[in-house]
Amino acid sequence: MTWKTEELNKNINFIDYRGKTPNKIEKGMRLITAKNAKMGFLQLNPQEFVDPENYDLWMTRGIPKFGDVLFTTEAPLANVCQLDTTEKVVIGQRLITMQPNESLINSTFLKYSLLSPQMQNEIHSHATGATVLGIKSKLLKKIPFSYPSLPEQERIVEILDQVFADIEKARANAEQNLKNARELFDSYLQKVFSEKSEGWEEKKLSEICSKITDGVHKKPNYQDKGVPFLKIHNLTKGSGISLENLSYISEEDHKEFCKRTHPEKGDILITKDGTIGIVRIIDFDIDFSIFVSLALVKPIDKTISPYLKYVLESPLIQNQINPQGAALKHLYLRDLRAFTIPIPSIEIQKEIVFKLDSMSQHYFKLESIYTKKIAALDELKKSILQKAFSGELTKEEFSA
Repeated sequence: MTWKTEELNKNINFIDYRGKTPNKIEKGMRLITAKNAKMGFLQLNPQEFVDPENYDLWMTRGIPKFGDVLFTTEAPLANVCQLDTTEKVVIGQRLITMQPNESLINSTFLKYSLLSPQMQNEIHSHATGATVLGIKSKLLKKIPFSYPSLPEQERIVEILDQVFADIEKARANAEQNLKNARELFDSYLQKVFSEKSEGWEEKKLSEICSKITDGVHKKPNYQDKGVPFLKIHNLTKGSGISLENLSYISEEDHKEFCKRTHPEKGDILITKDGTIGIVRIIDFDIDFSIFVSLALVKPIDKTISPYLKYVLESPLIQNQINPQGAALKHLYLRDLRAFTIPIPSIEIQKEIVFKLDSMSQHYFKLESIYTKKIAALDELKKSILQKAFSGELTKEEFSA
């Protein structure tokens, strides 16, 4: 089967609303932004709206229709999905709407092509930006795009739709099992800390800590080697503190940062910006500094730390978190310091920690199993797309 290769904009109309930000209101016409565009599907939330009276004034560059391909130009780069509604919608900035010539190119085929590893690699190779990767429209339009005859496109789409539906069903089951395991663990945490017996005290977190602060508020000068510098991603992977993909700072900067924030073994770290409320206990003796996105909780008596970690990640405390901020959400230190902590005797603390350690080991074992299964399914999708758009997938495999 012969495939034709040409620039992406050869037979595809680009509608680009970058550089324009609509005024949002509480209710009105649905606004679709880059936050709604995921890899392969359009997500309903977050739901944002604009005044319907402004529709004609805003949508002057082109009108999207059902099945059009939506492409995120940055933050994140190259998420691809299709418009799944016939209602009138407003397209926000950081999204390009692609309308192919339907006599030559199937819209869903275009979506799958843009999701393929080949196209994703090609797009990212043309990306620019130090902190946020993005691609300019004029560069995106020049990306090479290969496609076979329309009937062959439709056949490939039909098979990929079915295969990916099966994969998504398996993925949804794994995600639900992961959610169920977490909810079971959280319900036990809730029960432990809500059924307080006689002799328990309640204190503000600030009352049992010598210091509650956060990391350095400015981006430091990174270097190839030196003192580890931890950020949010070091707390979001696995059940502990990850020392992979570390940034490093100089010894001099570390000493300066430690005058305000000195993490030590037995202290607790909490994520406070963006991804909020992840709790980790420092269980090693390595010197390191932290960024502003992490809060440091330094108990007066470190023997309470294992117990305090479980309290802080329990629904009892997590429900006290009231994130603030328009775009990036924050947990402010004043609110963290005011958290109400239930405190039993040392003996009961040890008993609770022993039980929760056992339950958490079981939960993290299940989490590992389901997380690996989800990752394997995602890799399977990439592998199928790789074959579908490199001509390596045989007709027999398509028919399977």
